[in-house]
Amino acid sequence: MLKIVYPICCGIDLHKKIVVATVGATNKSGVTSNQTKRFSTFTEDLYYLLNWLKSQSCIHVCMESTGIKPLLVQCANAVIKNKDFDYFRVRYQQIKRWCGHKKAIIAIAHMLLNCIYYILDRKKTFNYDLYKLDSKPKQTYAPQITEEMAVRYLQILGYQIPDLTSTA
Repeated sequence: MLKIVYPICCGIDLHKKIVVATVGATNKSGVTSNQTKRFSTFTEDLYYLLNWLKSQSCIHVCMESTGIKPLLVQCANAVIKNKDFDYFRVRYQQIKRWCGHKKAIIAIAHMLLNCIYYILDRKKTFNYDLYKLDSKPKQTYAPQITEEMAVRYLQILGYQIPDLTSTA
């Protein structure tokens, strides 16, 4: 007999034009009932899917990834080549230096998936201003130390500095 980890969970199968979601709910006596619904992949229907999952009190979702992973990788490849999305391209190049191309593309795909999640969850449009890089590099403050300041600092530390300006 299988051990029940989550009493209510959902499995999602993603296709090009439809999303099939099955919610399994197990009662206290161990009997599981399943409900399956189909949704289109348009944004409005994805909101219906989200609301349906909330109405079923489902917070644990498992998604079949053979359909979405290649799609996200294609999107990641496109976004790093697009000159308008410099944040993702620069981030890809940074990660690529550490881990190589494959892991960097997966990391960018993960970032895109997070963006998609927050767009759907908060019902807001994508705000590119949050991902813009500053065209001017940030300047760090580096104080200018004069020779007089350096001599004074060494004297405070206990060093005896002869006066080099006076001639004998």
